[in-house]
Amino acid sequence: MTKRSEVNIGYLDQSDVLDGDLTVGAAIVGDQADYEWARNPQIREVMGGLVSDVDWHANVHALSGGQKRRVALAKLLIEDHDVIMLDEPTNHLDVEGVAWLSRHLKTRWRANQGAFLVVTHDRWFLDEVCNKTWEIHDGIMDPFDGGYAAYVLARAERDRSASVMESKRQQLVKKELAWLRRGARPAPPSPNSGSRRPTP
Repeated sequence: MTKRSEVNIGYLDQSDVLDGDLTVGAAIVGDQADYEWARNPQIREVMGGLVSDVDWHANVHALSGGQKRRVALAKLLIEDHDVIMLDEPTNHLDVEGVAWLSRHLKTRWRANQGAFLVVTHDRWFLDEVCNKTWEIHDGIMDPFDGGYAAYVLARAERDRSASVMESKRQQLVKKELAWLRRGARPAPPSPNSGSRRPTP
């Protein structure tokens, strides 16, 4: 993994952080005029995918939870970030919104040009967008290739292997304990290991 200097990182918070007094348009594009942002095809794609049915002039505080989530996502995704961190991005999104977001993230950057990190309980979304999964347990981090389904299968195999190893260890311990209970005796000398009488 390589890291360029001055990496631009964007973050989607799980809670509502937008100014509720702003209009939808101002929350997403600030004071840009329509003709300024509308000439950018990436911005048009984000707007069409997330907020095409949201009133551009409505105040953010008047929106539903799902609409606020889509406005926050649109604001983040029109910005030029090298890395995007998403905290529960599918919360409050409908099925169409989740599907659009998964398609966008998979095609947002060219190969090796950007990345995103996602924290979510949405297993379908994980399988759609992730090619690496990390499990953090007991103070260590285990990496797995693939999304959630691949992680579950790999973890099951890892747990099975660990169970086999533990069973073998327990069998060895039982044998050692049985040997000690019988009274540990030294092995008898082999016939060829004793002293030999001198030849006259």
